[in-house]
Amino acid sequence: MYHDYLNESRMNDAKRLNQELLEAIKQSIPADTNLVKVIEVALGIGKEAVYRRIRGDVPFTFDEVVALTLKFGMSLDRFLGIQYQESVIYDLNQISPAQPMEDYYNMLSVEVEMFKEFNRKPEAKVYMAYNMLPFPFFYSLEYLWKFDIYQLLHQMEQEKRIENFSRVLFPESLLKKRDELFEAYQNIPWSCYILDRRIFTSLLREINYIYKLGLISKEEIGRLKKELYQLFDTIESTATTGKFHGRSSMVLYLANLDLEGAYCCYECPELNFTHLRAYRLGMLNSSTPEIFTAQRNYIESLKRFSTLITKSGEMERNIFLQEQRALVDAL
Repeated sequence: MYHDYLNESRMNDAKRLNQELLEAIKQSIPADTNLVKVIEVALGIGKEAVYRRIRGDVPFTFDEVVALTLKFGMSLDRFLGIQYQESVIYDLNQISPAQPMEDYYNMLSVEVEMFKEFNRKPEAKVYMAYNMLPFPFFYSLEYLWKFDIYQLLHQMEQEKRIENFSRVLFPESLLKKRDELFEAYQNIPWSCYILDRRIFTSLLREINYIYKLGLISKEEIGRLKKELYQLFDTIESTATTGKFHGRSSMVLYLANLDLEGAYCCYECPELNFTHLRAYRLGMLNSSTPEIFTAQRNYIESLKRFSTLITKSGEMERNIFLQEQRALVDAL
């Protein structure tokens, strides 16, 4: 009984949020402007998806709310923080087993638009502490990116044996959206990453496991190894120059402690919000100030137990990369 009441209450909150957000957007655009087209362009989603949100059939996701508030210069607290002052708000953004490629495409579309707006803020900063390979590091590497999604599909498929890696089809539209997001990642003005030293050990263990199941070929293993070597070169170049792919500023640390999870903080004058990686490609999102401060402070505290390798720590950096290359050699 209480569970039904709680679900109904959450649905009502979501519908109220939709309506308040739509009204605020209407007030921010000329009266003769097509609201559907405005939201379609702002979020990079289809017309029918916009109509479902306008009707209240589907609530706006956290990332969509962030993208829209950045686009139209509105306060995120107006829609999330104020009406839940006594609560800690988390939104789970994840991929469903029923339509994984479509869900993933929509997730990337919203992130592209969100980062376009975020990157227009010259003071925008990103802080991350990761115990897995961060998205920006491998989104330009086709086989590593596909393998990451393939692993998720493998985990979600419980009723039948999943197709071999080579037989899984990735829509061209999804590949293009991935490229757009990687472009957006490269334009983040400033970012700081604290990397767990086990990130490649975990990935190599996953690749080896899929190979032993007979789901990936030796030729595909060879292509993954080639991209891993490319990735090591990118890390080395970024650490040496302080520039990610020669563009945005990036600071890299190697953690001397094992990290518990994957934490992200996005900071700019208009907006602060956090991500916690969940269920591989999913995100637990929050704009609650207390959560942002706690997560930001936690990432900052990890620097005390980490080694700076950007324009510094050359010996430590070289040893780490040599060790990773040796692990890939043995794959």
